Amino acid sequence: MDSRYTGPAFSKLALVVAMQAALTGCLMSEDSDSGSVNSGNTGSANGVVSGQAIDGYLNRARACIDANKDGICGEGEANTLTDERGYFELDGSSSPDSAVVVEVIPGITVDMDRPAAPLEVSYSLTSPPGKNKYVTPVTTMVRALQQAGQPLEQAEQQVRQQLSLSEAQMVYEDFVAMDSAEGRRMHAVSQVIVQVVSSTVADSTTEDMSTAEQAMVTALAMRKVATGQLEVIRDTVAQRAGDDGAVDLATVDAVSQTLFQQSRSQLVVTQNEVAQEQQNPGSVAAPVTPAPQPPVTPAP
Repeated sequence: MDSRYTGPAFSKLALVVAMQAALTGCLMSEDSDSGSVNSGNTGSANGVVSGQAIDGYLNRARACIDANKDGICGEGEANTLTDERGYFELDGSSSPDSAVVVEVIPGITVDMDRPAAPLEVSYSLTSPPGKNKYVTPVTTMVRALQQAGQPLEQAEQQVRQQLSLSEAQMVYEDFVAMDSAEGRRMHAVSQVIVQVVSSTVADSTTEDMSTAEQAMVTALAMRKVATGQLEVIRDTVAQRAGDDGAVDLATVDAVSQTLFQQSRSQLVVTQNEVAQEQQNPGSVAAPVTPAPQPPVTPAP
């Protein structure tokens, strides 16, 4: 029997609430950055926290310091709009250990990969606290594993291994700016991650759910992609990429739709899973420590 949430047709408003309410605040575990790579760190001179929001570069997205760790850019929290390169600067002096959350604002935020029109559906990106030089779908995957209970170093290693990144610091990188086959491939991978997560949330959420339930569904959707889909996304994108690593947007869209439909039964968050997670946080789609692998040799 399908125990998925059923009810009114899903609307953009529900997705706005769901994506903004999750990612950072739900399923919170103790953070640890012992031994983690430091290339994602950003300058914080005089308490200023700066970075870039990147799927493509996100222009006029809302970036904030998530001081109360609820995953939302709320009242009283330092926030600003990103510029056309995704840059933001925030006053983080009062919350030095808090993560940055970047929220897409429907009808306002523009993904500079598709500059002709603003985005119609909201989603959020985040990164581990202190690692917000680049806030991307890949850093969001690291954060999802961290929030599910993995130490930060282990979460970084798992994402690196599953995406076949050539160097440890690649989990914190601006793939749009990288003039390499790996950078172009990872740009496409990032785009697919966002679309698969968004489809999962849309298919798991209804308008009559509470904000807390919506946040739980979205956090579980992020975790399911982080723990079970990254290698599939990596391999499918690699098969479609040209010799230079590039994948056109039409192919990105088609791959995203196909992967979601193929894995829908595993990705969609059920009512039983929400109840299980409420009773035993971290138990749904719990991260599994990957076996050690030799370093990836970059392609010539």
